[in-house]
Amino acid sequence: MAGTDKQSIVEEIRSTYAEFMDSVKGLDEAALEKPILGTWSVREIAGHIIGWQEQMTSGFERMAKGERPTPEGVDWSDVQSWNDKFAERVKDSKAADLLKELDGRVEHMITALSALPDERFGEGKTVNRMAEAAGYGHFREHTPEIKEARAAARL
Repeated sequence: MAGTDKQSIVEEIRSTYAEFMDSVKGLDEAALEKPILGTWSVREIAGHIIGWQEQMTSGFERMAKGERPTPEGVDWSDVQSWNDKFAERVKDSKAADLLKELDGRVEHMITALSALPDERFGEGKTVNRMAEAAGYGHFREHTPEIKEARAAARL
């Protein structure tokens, strides 16, 4: 379980991301595009993680400027419609390319998160909820699904 301070959260994102990447290591493109979660393959899983990381990273950057995390008129609460949008956006992408892109996205999110003052972090604080939702929480959610699909020879 992640601590609530900045350093603990960064470490948790890095470690859960490494576990996620280990879960897809060695899979070829055909395996990465086989549905394992409803109609979603690793491609859609990676695409939706990237999408949420883009949103949360820009939220951290706005917070660093003293602004609200969400831009005016944007509502993140309809999670399913965002997930659908992110998955649709990557339907013609190569899964392997998305996994490479994820490296940069994770680092960009960590950079934006690290730029926030320490007092923004703590139990129940917005930064912590965002870091869990788009960072380590996503990796914790999807890594076991990928491992189970591999163990069941569905990948």
